Amino acid sequence: GPVAPTLYSHHDMLTVHEVFCRRVYPVDPGSAVIVDVGANIGISALYFLTQAPHSRCHLFEANPALIGRLHENLREFSQRVVVNELALATFDGRVEFGLEETGRYGGIGVPATTTIEVPCRSATAVLEEVIAAEGGIDLLKLDVEGVELDLLRSLPGSVLERIDAIHVETESPHNPLPGSFEMKRTGLVSSLFKPSRGEFR
Repeated sequence: GPVAPTLYSHHDMLTVHEVFCRRVYPVDPGSAVIVDVGANIGISALYFLTQAPHSRCHLFEANPALIGRLHENLREFSQRVVVNELALATFDGRVEFGLEETGRYGGIGVPATTTIEVPCRSATAVLEEVIAAEGGIDLLKLDVEGVELDLLRSLPGSVLERIDAIHVETESPHNPLPGSFEMKRTGLVSSLFKPSRGEFR
């Protein structure tokens, strides 16, 4: 059915257009477990939750200014989401996080006039926990303003083999995981899928 997220700037409308109109993050309707890293105000999560009606979403967002908006936009789906207020990195601890006015472009190491320290956890450890709890991950989305490939390449084979598909925003046109995943490119989003499962629908 219809969803009506609250938007806070034209940058949020750009996100709606990318996700719901251009469909840069296609998802299999049968997906059960989705991990959204860089959840922002919940637009991509809304798409996943409505397109895959039996899915559960594990969301990660480190910008404290966006957490309330994220919860508000996902209120109707609260039983199907787990919101984690932290960044994913290649280590556990705290990390400098750049903030900017719209909330859309902040992140680890992003040059900004305002920076804060936020808690972070190792992407490997976090995804291992999700896999242990859920049995696997149908879709992983990474949009964290520049450290996507660092996170992806830090994941061991034991984690990657339990992930069926990945959407990663990156300027690189090359497949970051050749041999393990095939790739389809849409704008700045590389969609990776297991050869045995075929391309996204």
